[in-house]
Amino acid sequence: MNIFKYKHEYVLVYFKDGKHKVASPKLTFKEAHEQRKLLWDINPLGLLPTVVEVTDAQRCFHCEKMFDNEIVYEVKSQTTPLYEVYCLNCAEAKAIDFYDAKRQVCIS
Repeated sequence: MNIFKYKHEYVLVYFKDGKHKVASPKLTFKEAHEQRKLLWDINPLGLLPTVVEVTDAQRCFHCEKMFDNEIVYEVKSQTTPLYEVYCLNCAEAKAIDFYDAKRQVCIS
């Protein structure tokens, strides 16, 4: 029996004043956390990036707007066993529970 493992990709993202900046190429989970630790070792009091998963979703589930290098939110569907990905505006409008949502970044 073959077991295929989906390769998740992550990037380091800086968040400041409601904006974000991707600060690394696509990395594995382990590589992203190792780089974050290196940044902490160099400057423990500085602004640290957040490790964010890269999504392959291309458009918002609600408004169908195409994503363009933005932060998106993935939530489990209420009606199907699938996941839905929303842009920030639709996520706020639908009042999704951000605690249960998975924050991701779309990199075009």
